[in-house]
Amino acid sequence: MTRYGSVYLVTNTATGEQYVGQTRQKALHRWRAHILTANSKVAKKYKLAEAIISFGKEAFDFKEVFTAFDAPTLDASEIALIDELKPVYNITKGGAGHRGVRASSEVCQGRAQRLKAKWANLEWRAVQLENIRKNASTQDAVNRGKKVACIGSAARAKHVFCPELQCTFLSIADTAKHLNMSHTGVRYAIRNKIKTQDKYTLVEVAN
Repeated sequence: MTRYGSVYLVTNTATGEQYVGQTRQKALHRWRAHILTANSKVAKKYKLAEAIISFGKEAFDFKEVFTAFDAPTLDASEIALIDELKPVYNITKGGAGHRGVRASSEVCQGRAQRLKAKWANLEWRAVQLENIRKNASTQDAVNRGKKVACIGSAARAKHVFCPELQCTFLSIADTAKHLNMSHTGVRYAIRNKIKTQDKYTLVEVAN
């Protein structure tokens, strides 16, 4: 069977405090992403990132504890481990990353409609796209892309930055895989400066 994803455990060796997470990537790549988030000047910091900043990455033990072969099993195993360990650094109950409460369909539809209305405003859209282009071309974004690109042969590919996810994908192919899109769809979104799936902005970043 093909691996779908993994559940991992991060332990602060100085305090014993822990974090449980899941990833579709190789587990160690996810740990590197946590470190990049902690070092980023623009990414929002949650409990684990703040702890990495305070104690340094060397203070943490990272290990893959479970491999799943489908999405329901991956979610269930993460939820079960969080429920068992009660890790201090987690802010959700696991599964899909929800903070214990799922918004109703009415709330989700209302948010979507308000967002679509904003993007329908050409002046507002132009300002947002210009801000995205500026953020993607900052030295911090470029450096982050270079750090991520050091992993594997994809370093030679064009990188794609997603400001909503605060993530730099290694290539167009990698972007398509993680967002469940076609390569053509990713290129179209980049070229026409439109959001994919009505929520993700994709900007090509120079190596």
